Amino acid sequence: MASVARLKAGKPRTGRVIGDKFVGRAIRIYIPLLALLVVTLFPFYWMAVTSFKSASELFDFSVSPLWVREPTLDWYRHLFTQTNFPRWAFNTAVVATISTLISLFCSILAG
Repeated sequence: MASVARLKAGKPRTGRVIGDKFVGRAIRIYIPLLALLVVTLFPFYWMAVTSFKSASELFDFSVSPLWVREPTLDWYRHLFTQTNFPRWAFNTAVVATISTLISLFCSILAG
């Protein structure tokens, strides 16, 4: 019993974990978090970049596909004038709203 008390009363601890300096924290937390962030956000970046490219630029493999040389809004013009996108978006919003309300109603009754 006295040896346990002597161990506790020995050297005071600072409460910090070994390797808790910025470099250790960067290796354990920030670098994997940054890699996960890049992997997660890259598809959204790719969609945004390709939506501003012309058709000829989409199939030109001689330049980097990650940048837009000549931005254009032709695909957005096509989307809103030659398709039923506003109707599709409205239908999606209606279905999402109704299914959320049904789920909420059933949850309230179950609760």
